[in-house]
Amino acid sequence: METVCSYANEPGLGGGYILLGVEEDENSLFPYYSICGVKDADKVQKDIASQCADSFNIPVRPIIETEMVNDKVVIKIYINELSPEQKPLFFKRKGLPKGAFRRIGSTDQSCTEDDLRVFYNAQQGSFDATVLNDTDWNDIDESAIDLYRRLRANTKPDAEELVYSDKELLLSLNCITRGNEPKLTICGLLLFGTKAALRRCMPMKEKDGIQIMKGFMANGSFSRGKESINADASMVFVGNINGSIENLVKTSHLLNPFPKDMIDSAFFDRFHHYLPGWEIPKMRPEYFTNSYGFISDYYAECLREMRKHNFSDAINQFFRLGKDLNQRDTIAVKRTVSGLVKLLFPDGKYTKNDIRLCLEYALVGRRRIKEQLKKIGGMNTLPRRIIEIKSFA
Repeated sequence: METVCSYANEPGLGGGYILLGVEEDENSLFPYYSICGVKDADKVQKDIASQCADSFNIPVRPIIETEMVNDKVVIKIYINELSPEQKPLFFKRKGLPKGAFRRIGSTDQSCTEDDLRVFYNAQQGSFDATVLNDTDWNDIDESAIDLYRRLRANTKPDAEELVYSDKELLLSLNCITRGNEPKLTICGLLLFGTKAALRRCMPMKEKDGIQIMKGFMANGSFSRGKESINADASMVFVGNINGSIENLVKTSHLLNPFPKDMIDSAFFDRFHHYLPGWEIPKMRPEYFTNSYGFISDYYAECLREMRKHNFSDAINQFFRLGKDLNQRDTIAVKRTVSGLVKLLFPDGKYTKNDIRLCLEYALVGRRRIKEQLKKIGGMNTLPRRIIEIKSFA
């Protein structure tokens, strides 16, 4: 079945044939195959067709033929190459990237992340641009369009698209298709869809989606049907706060801009850090270097490589966290410190004061989460004390 997967995936190969009922002569100087035949050919064909239909993320439909050679049955299976939009094909039980295969020479090779980029770069369009055929103009929330216009006008009053009609605006944003009966794309549904349309087209979006994210953020796995899939990706939530920060803090909490269905104390308690964007200085010319810098592709590869390292234990060399921190607090603080050390001291050479700065920053970010949780549901805030126990400085 790995060969089926590799033939279907390999770009430009055009698919390939698999022969059953032949065997290679290992003693021959050159490749030589003899006919050995297939017993119970009907059962073999059914098994192959069934496995091709059920083993992968999408069904594969092989072309299966039988031939009599020297009074023995030989099964010829042709696997067509999938279109770019259907790739990568992968085994459901393994997931990506290890569950996908490419055909390299005469071998089937398990895919790497670099191989996956080859597949995704060959695809036309993007996931956001996927058309939802079960939608129409009635699934668009006009108030969402009005909100977009107001927010866009606040950012750029002379923006060209503000004079567009609603249909022209959504077309320019790639949120609908062209024609007299436009269909929404996934982007259009998420940005401008009505609640009814969202619930119909994406039933996992709201409550079930929150439960899935809570489980993933807690243990790094999620379920798809009967399968449990492990992953190590991080989740970052980026948003805007409308109005005055001072008023929001007095009347509500900093997590209030989240959708109503996401206001869940257990969900927010899994956040490691709250970074207040309004405290970050805006970019200024003096912040740019006059020396050499990294191109983004190279820097991204550096960050990917650093995922192999963990500096969570750097705290233990100099400090001990207060006993009042619970397990989630401790994990959040340690992981934030580890991330900061990767960015600031990737060679692992740091001092006690370096770790102190990272630790204080991590504690402030986690404490901010706990303070908002206290406003939402009466949870305790993060203690403010760090107990120093040893130093190797």
